[in-house]
Amino acid sequence: MALAEKDAPLYVYNEETLNEILFDLSAMDVLSGLFYPFHLNFNPQILQKVIDQDVHFRCNSLAEVNHLREHFPKLSPERIFFLSDPEHKKNCEAAAQQGLHVAVSTDNHTILVLSNDADTESSTHMNGMALPEIENYLETIHDAYRQFELWLELPLHLVSYAGGLLVEALESNSAEGIHYIRTQLPMNNGLYGEIHGTGHQVINLSKPHDEKIIMTRIIPQRKHAGNGILYLKTPCPVERGDMLLLTHMGTYGPETRVNDDDRNGLSEWYLKARSLCRVRL
Repeated sequence: MALAEKDAPLYVYNEETLNEILFDLSAMDVLSGLFYPFHLNFNPQILQKVIDQDVHFRCNSLAEVNHLREHFPKLSPERIFFLSDPEHKKNCEAAAQQGLHVAVSTDNHTILVLSNDADTESSTHMNGMALPEIENYLETIHDAYRQFELWLELPLHLVSYAGGLLVEALESNSAEGIHYIRTQLPMNNGLYGEIHGTGHQVINLSKPHDEKIIMTRIIPQRKHAGNGILYLKTPCPVERGDMLLLTHMGTYGPETRVNDDDRNGLSEWYLKARSLCRVRL
């Protein structure tokens, strides 16, 4: 609340949540290791946590590789997996010369996707597949193909847990049958896409005893986006000045605008928490 009242709107990342995600996945005995997709969120403090937890990286371009190695020059190149395609042969050769692990995707490759079939308008997809389910699938695959090592790429929905967006409410109302909360957010296309391209819970921090869960509504058009509007699935009366937290904002969207100072025009805050040592359970 103190952070929200002082600096909102801003993104916040919770180290404790990120610790738990990395620890729970690393504890799966069936896995040889984890990959973190660089593009999910390349905030330096998040990348440092990934390094500290002995997780490897997956990069899709030399620009991503260069960014990673500029910030972390001591990072071993063997911890970087470079995925490209046959059209970028020179990039693959340059990556191999740096000592990176290189893979080339072709039309004949096979991708294994573990997911659940959740409706995009439901809240289920935010939770995604439970970790025990993922582990059961991986154990079945391992039993059938023991000649292979299994490495897991961190799913987007898990990484998204580790971040939120703090914002102040200005009013709540409805128009044309659609409920909304107006905020002071600078709703550019990148921020609008992050919020209304998927579902989020909205927590009213100013009313912590109100257990009602508010859900944002997925609306593709950007009408009224400049007014900082959050579209809702159900009505939610809020008072002017209420501090809200939008959950599942720990990953960047495809239109996210990032520079050295901020994300989509908003600052980022990394909340330090206790550290977890890696333990094999």
